[in-house]
Amino acid sequence: MHPFIQPHRFSMLVRHLRYLVLLFLSSPLFTACSSSSSTNGGRGVRIYHPEAHIPSERPQKFDQEHLFLDIELDHPDTVVRGHVEHRLRYLGGGRPGAPVTAEFDAGPAVSIDGITINGDSARFTFSDRIISVAFPDIPQKDDLSTVRISFTSRNPPKGVYFRYDEEGEIEGRDLVYTQGEPTEHHEWFPLADFPSDLMTTETRVRARDDWSVLSNGSFLGVTEPQGGKRTWHYRMEKPHAPYLIAVVAGDYLITKDTTPGVSLEYWSYPDMPERVTPTFHQTGDMIQYFDSLLGIPYPWGIYRQVMVHEYAAGGMENTTATVLNDYLLVDSAIRLDIDPTNTVSHEVVHHWFGDLVTLRDWPHLWVHESFATYLAARYVGSRYGQDKFDERIGRYHWTALRLDNEKKGDPIALGDNQIDMIYGRGAAVLHMLNHVIGDDAFTEGMRLFLRRHSHSVVVSSDVQKAFEEASGRDLQWFFDQWIYGKDHPVVEIDRETKGDSVRYRIKQEPRWGNDTEIFRLPMELVMVYKRTIGGDDQDFAVRRDTVEIGKKWHYTDWLPNRPTQQFITVAPGASVLLEKRYNESIEDSWDRMHVAASSFDRLEAAYRVFWQVANTFGPSATDQLASVAQGIALRFAEEPSPAVRARLIAIGAYARMSMSLDIVRMAIEDPDPEVREAALEYAGIFGEGTLRREYGALLEDPSYAVQASTIYTFIREKEELSDRELQRFSQVLGSQQRVATAYARAVGAQKATRHLDRMIEYAIGGGRWLRRESLQALGKLGVVNDRVTEAIVRGVTSEEEIVIKAAEEAATRLQN
Repeated sequence: MHPFIQPHRFSMLVRHLRYLVLLFLSSPLFTACSSSSSTNGGRGVRIYHPEAHIPSERPQKFDQEHLFLDIELDHPDTVVRGHVEHRLRYLGGGRPGAPVTAEFDAGPAVSIDGITINGDSARFTFSDRIISVAFPDIPQKDDLSTVRISFTSRNPPKGVYFRYDEEGEIEGRDLVYTQGEPTEHHEWFPLADFPSDLMTTETRVRARDDWSVLSNGSFLGVTEPQGGKRTWHYRMEKPHAPYLIAVVAGDYLITKDTTPGVSLEYWSYPDMPERVTPTFHQTGDMIQYFDSLLGIPYPWGIYRQVMVHEYAAGGMENTTATVLNDYLLVDSAIRLDIDPTNTVSHEVVHHWFGDLVTLRDWPHLWVHESFATYLAARYVGSRYGQDKFDERIGRYHWTALRLDNEKKGDPIALGDNQIDMIYGRGAAVLHMLNHVIGDDAFTEGMRLFLRRHSHSVVVSSDVQKAFEEASGRDLQWFFDQWIYGKDHPVVEIDRETKGDSVRYRIKQEPRWGNDTEIFRLPMELVMVYKRTIGGDDQDFAVRRDTVEIGKKWHYTDWLPNRPTQQFITVAPGASVLLEKRYNESIEDSWDRMHVAASSFDRLEAAYRVFWQVANTFGPSATDQLASVAQGIALRFAEEPSPAVRARLIAIGAYARMSMSLDIVRMAIEDPDPEVREAALEYAGIFGEGTLRREYGALLEDPSYAVQASTIYTFIREKEELSDRELQRFSQVLGSQQRVATAYARAVGAQKATRHLDRMIEYAIGGGRWLRRESLQALGKLGVVNDRVTEAIVRGVTSEEEIVIKAAEEAATRLQN
């Protein structure tokens, strides 16, 4: 799964209540109501259900072999009705003569219409989210039984989500989708809702006759329309976890494709056919890449991806039926800002790590998410270059360090399943394990793990055993330190000189001053000990050592001393999760920034150079700052990594020399949107009255993100957009509505009342951030009419805190 974002749901209660509130707030009493009254009314209509605690494992009397779900979707009324059949094999082992019951989970939205066992009516109880079904006779060991539960689910709070193309909504869609992970399915149909009992599944779904329905496995057919509905039928013939069952129904364009051994389907929107290729074209290549890397061909035969509006996560790896948030449905322009490659490849990996091999219980979720995150980064690096891989792992690395320093860290396994820990930190740790045991052993470890546990469940120690066997090494220390432990080591690096020689000394400091918390740190040191300069060429001679760093100083050999020409890189390329404290000169950091092989190390050095320049050279040190600016200008033209170039702008701009202006101008014309956007941070360097001349072209940048950031920069610098520019932006949504959101802020800042109608439209029908900005703009425009009132009413009755707050602020402004 790709990490959750906050879901946005319109409950039926809210949808009907809006108009009652509108009648109230449109009356003369509205002026007597405070904004807090509106808030309480808006919040009071939202109903929250308590979380169900379902153990990941519990004593079992039955092994579920097959689940057949036969349902009808009543989209207008937010209802699911039908039945589920559970084919169970009795495991035996109960007390002789004791009654036998089968237990299923079900939430309070589920009502039971009847239960049978092998066709005969059965007695049952339903309380505390547990349905206990009594068997009339005691089955024999290995006997098969079918328990059929007829049910109706009305407005379930989780598990199945109904989306509506609300009146006035800009990008709304009518559809229904399910979400099972971790334990949501029981909120809408009865099942044993834990991951450790794998089963084959079958789904038969009756839905609107103008819709298509997607589910897991082989497509068995669809009926002719009858009574305004059709029935779609699927079967998953290989066992998988019940939380991976999926149903998605809506109006879809289905594009078929193939890659060797696998049929592909891309479910997108009929009104956006131009987005299919930019979004999905790498899918086949991803499958072939992971086939080769993991040594097991894609195990499921068919792979479908479906877009869902306002999906509650980036993606979900339901077996053969991956759900993706539709912000990832991109055209060639949006792809400049949003590249779906990482998320799409992440979900592909899950069909090995997660679907083929599944956790036994949820404290081991990192086995799914860390591997999917790491291997997706590997794919990105294989297609876009090593720098892209290094930058991605570097982000995971620094996030983990930041959370540790804020004492918000958590173990990767057996912890609280914090997203940043089991995704990013886990990927960084797997990269470290790869570094410790080597590429060949790491690859063989993954292959052994998958071969050994295909179509079965695992715990964290199973990963350890596979890598130990593949590498021939005891890895208990590694798993104790990095998988079951938390926090990170700090390494101090000093430089010593003696005559014509230099050496480095490195030691580890316990993170929180506890001498017992010393990490075992095998790491690589890269030392540059000679440099010859001839013409424009620079030849760096490199020495690499692999050492073990403890709490005592480790000393390198003495190297020839040529001032400013020696430097060291410790644990290059984010190969070890540690905090580095270099006690080094600007020259050392500068050299490392120029020639380190990894963009991670160059970026780290660039941050250090900026800190050193800012703390060493005051405004009066013009010669030194001019030299810095000149060096940065030369480096900027050579640096291949956009992330590093974006940091170089900060160093160059700090110098505030004429060359600094040239550096920012180079950034404005950089081929990468990330760098052009970063250049906007330094608009003040050109002085007053120069913004439009220097940055005006970025208002029409190919990247929507750059356009939006330019609008925000104009607002920040109090430079108004022209009527023509505002009119043009009023017609552009941009990636994730970024341009429209920035435009709404500009309308409010400039009190551009000519754009009132568009602000009303956006305040009613936009996404959460666009609604917030548009409501705030309405408050600043100072116009009150029925449509403005309706927009505010819809805001205070929404389910988004930021929208509610903006609507309250607008109401307060307009009342005043």
